[in-house]
Amino acid sequence: MQPVRVGKDQILALYRRILRTHRAFPPELRYMGDQYARDEFRRHQHVDNAVFISQFYEQWRFYADEMERQHKSGAVQGRPLDPAVLDQMNDQQIGQLWELRKEAKKPKEI
Repeated sequence: MQPVRVGKDQILALYRRILRTHRAFPPELRYMGDQYARDEFRRHQHVDNAVFISQFYEQWRFYADEMERQHKSGAVQGRPLDPAVLDQMNDQQIGQLWELRKEAKKPKEI
């Protein structure tokens, strides 16, 4: 099965959609979400591997769909991480996930 071709314009539109979705978050979560998305999209902006680009796009599209669905339903943001997904992560990704978790669990500053 060949990867779906994803153009730069589609990726930019998805990035903007993600930032719009984050507007519904509380300010501290919005900042963290915007920063994480910005860093990931910048980090991968010069990748030319079509398979990777397709997977990157699909995962972020799923994220945007999920955040929009949760916001519309009034559900709590987030969902349990599938253990199969965790098993596929490399050490760097697990480290990023751990840092994200620590940041999310920090007490609110008043």
